[in-house]
Amino acid sequence: KRMNAVIIDKISAPADVSQLMETIHRAGFEVWLVGGAIRDFLAGYPPHDWDVATNAPCRRLKGLFPRLIPIGIHHNIVQIHTGERTVEVNSYEGFGGNGIHRDLARRDFTVNALAASHPSGEVLDPFGGRADLHAGMLRAVGDAHRGLELRAGGEHHGERGDHRVAGAGDVEDFACFGFHIHDFFREQRHAVFP
Repeated sequence: KRMNAVIIDKISAPADVSQLMETIHRAGFEVWLVGGAIRDFLAGYPPHDWDVATNAPCRRLKGLFPRLIPIGIHHNIVQIHTGERTVEVNSYEGFGGNGIHRDLARRDFTVNALAASHPSGEVLDPFGGRADLHAGMLRAVGDAHRGLELRAGGEHHGERGDHRVAGAGDVEDFACFGFHIHDFFREQRHAVFP
C-alpha cells in the first residue's frame, strides 16, 4: 500500500543531526526524521526538536555511536549524544513503508505523525497530518482515549515504547498556537482529565 508521500525541499537539519542520519544510512539502514521537526518545518517554523526513526536494531546503533544511552531499550528507544545535542532514536522492525508506518501509527497527534526520509527528503503523511496542520486541526492518531489513558496513568514512551503521550497540557499548548481540537478528541480528553 502506498502512503501519502511527497518530496519536499531538504529540511536543513543541523550538521550533527545530518551526520548522525548519514552514519545510519551508510551502514545500510533506513533513517527518517520524525515528529516535531517535520511539523515545524511544514508550518514554516525553524525546527528545534530532532528525533529519528530507523530500522537499524539497537545493537547496531550501539556499535555505530559510542555515546548512546538506552532510555527504553526494551522498546527500542535510545538517545545518541552528538556533541551538540541529544537525539532520540526509535528503532523499528521492517523495511520500506511498513516499518515506518507502524512507528508513525504510535504517535499522539496526526501533525506529529510525519516522517522525512534521509537522504531523499520524501515526507510520509499516512494520517493526514499536513492537511490538519494547514487547517489548524488537532486530531489524535487512532484511538484518542487510549493515548490519553497512557498519560493519565503516568506512563510515557520511554516505558511503554508508545509515542502516544498526549496530556491535557499538550492539548492546551497546541490550542495556544491556534489549533482547533477535534471534537472527538476534546470529548475523550475531558473523559480522562475531568
